[in-house]
Amino acid sequence: MMLCLKSLKRSIGALLLLFVTLNSIHAVAQEQGSFHFYDSTTYAAYLNQEVKTVTHYGKEALRNNIDYYYLRMRLGAAGFAKSNYLQALGHYQKALDFSSGDSYAVNMKHICYLELGDHDQANLIVARDNANFNDLTVKKLHNPLDFIYLESGFSPAPDHGDAFNIQESEKEVYLEKELTKEMFYTHAGLRFRVLPNVYVFSGYNYLNIRKEKQISLFTSGIQRDSIRDEWYGKSYHYSFPAILTDTSFSFHLQQNALYLNATWLPDEGWKVIPALHVFRVKSAKIMTSYEVLTERDTAWYQNIDSSWHFFDYPSERYTFEQKDTSFTNKVLSIGVIRQMGAFNLEGYGSWSDFNSGTQYQAGATVRWYPFGNTRLILSTSATSLFRDDNQRMVYEQSVGMRVSKFAWVNGFITFGNLDLYNEKNAYLVYNQSDPILFRMGADALILRGKHLEFYLMYRYSRKQYTSLSYRTGISATNEPITITVHSNHQYINHNFIGGIKWKL
Repeated sequence: MMLCLKSLKRSIGALLLLFVTLNSIHAVAQEQGSFHFYDSTTYAAYLNQEVKTVTHYGKEALRNNIDYYYLRMRLGAAGFAKSNYLQALGHYQKALDFSSGDSYAVNMKHICYLELGDHDQANLIVARDNANFNDLTVKKLHNPLDFIYLESGFSPAPDHGDAFNIQESEKEVYLEKELTKEMFYTHAGLRFRVLPNVYVFSGYNYLNIRKEKQISLFTSGIQRDSIRDEWYGKSYHYSFPAILTDTSFSFHLQQNALYLNATWLPDEGWKVIPALHVFRVKSAKIMTSYEVLTERDTAWYQNIDSSWHFFDYPSERYTFEQKDTSFTNKVLSIGVIRQMGAFNLEGYGSWSDFNSGTQYQAGATVRWYPFGNTRLILSTSATSLFRDDNQRMVYEQSVGMRVSKFAWVNGFITFGNLDLYNEKNAYLVYNQSDPILFRMGADALILRGKHLEFYLMYRYSRKQYTSLSYRTGISATNEPITITVHSNHQYINHNFIGGIKWKL
């Protein structure tokens, strides 16, 4: 009986201990999910600069629908401490939703945009909340000139292979090639602030390309081989060898262009950029004319009556005429950019009127900032080009990274035919006669102080030109005919560009 009582007491004690333990766990769980728990925990971690703790419990509080001003300020500070400026921006904006006009939150947003290199959005914040910034920061907005930019580039003459490589084995009688040689490029531009949320950029471009038209052709010549004494007098004997002639014409393609764009910030995180690029192109056109003439030469001499006898033969003649040409083209484009968390989304479209026809272009770019800053930027874009009934795609992938406090590098690769393609809000337009079939390159940005920026750019391009040739052949009815052949040839082009920007 005593043993049974002792066992009963032990069982009741165990049940009471289990009840107390479960009740304590439930109480702790309730406390942990409460406003008081998250507030005290994140505040203590914030004071001790424990960034991971603030971030962990702050996100947990948000998942539990606990959201308030101080929590957002602590999360913003934690994001800023990790250099995740995009994350910090979102939290500071939420803090302002609870306490609009908070001076510290406004200033921190301004600093985040500066760290991200987005001075337009940073200036917009200053313009909207002048009272929260010092006089020097506000005064900068009163200067209408935003920056001055100068850029210049050079491309050496590429290797096109052997010159005048007419193919006798292919029965070619005429071959012409227009080759691109050295290229020089320069650009100067100014950007103005016309309203707190509107900027206008105006630039002038000059392009000078040395071109060479190479022509190689066969003509039928005449050669007197011998004069023989015959019973009636003298006979003249000839052969008609093919004569190969090579000639070339050097000229320049010059392009003057005016570029205008506007950047409108309708709201924070948004940019709308319309642009206009107008080109005036001056070049030369080499015209080839072909005709068959009837020539006459001596056939024989007759002694009886001292008479000369002749024969007629066809003679081919090519003449060349160089004509100066000039024309105007233009590109209209518009782009819309939206910042969404760690992503930057851009959509764009354009219209152009090159080569006596209209072309439309539409595309999108997605930029990802995986660390919420400019330490690493991954970008992908896809663009569709429409001309007449033809459509083609251009794709580009790029990776940019910050290599030091004052330097960034970016590498990219582009797939697709870039004929009449434009990019960067129509700032760059590929309207040259030789289309780019493949491109890759690298850019570097170097900061020197608060006002000076240096740019270095390299482009590797695989380009294509088309040669024209005429070949002799036989028709289905065994008649001699001339066949026109267009052949594509590829070559490599290297382009080196340097730029300097002075920011006010």
